[in-house]
Amino acid sequence: MSDVILNDPRVVVTGDALDVQGHDLELRDAKRMREPSTHTGRRALVHDFSDGLTINYNNDFPGGVTINDLKVIPPRRRSFSGASTTPQPINVAAAIVQLQEQVEDLYKKVADLSARVP
Repeated sequence: MSDVILNDPRVVVTGDALDVQGHDLELRDAKRMREPSTHTGRRALVHDFSDGLTINYNNDFPGGVTINDLKVIPPRRRSFSGASTTPQPINVAAAIVQLQEQVEDLYKKVADLSARVP
């Protein structure tokens, strides 16, 4: 069962799925806007021209996008080499730490090599 409940100041939509037959989901609150939008609304989600989903289309939200407590990025279908792989989820925090360690190691190696050059 589904329903639309008008409970001022809220609108509540209940059901198993919400089918929006349009390309833009706009959010705006004049009290929270630091600067006026160049678009009639602030496009939070857009079904874009590449058949993709874009968050904060055309930077309509100048404060950017914040994702709190992001744990995993779903797996890619192919590796960077193009070979088929068994998809594995990526732990974002662990991947960032690993990349930071690799960059630090590279800086040390460059410093060591620079010290050896006459």
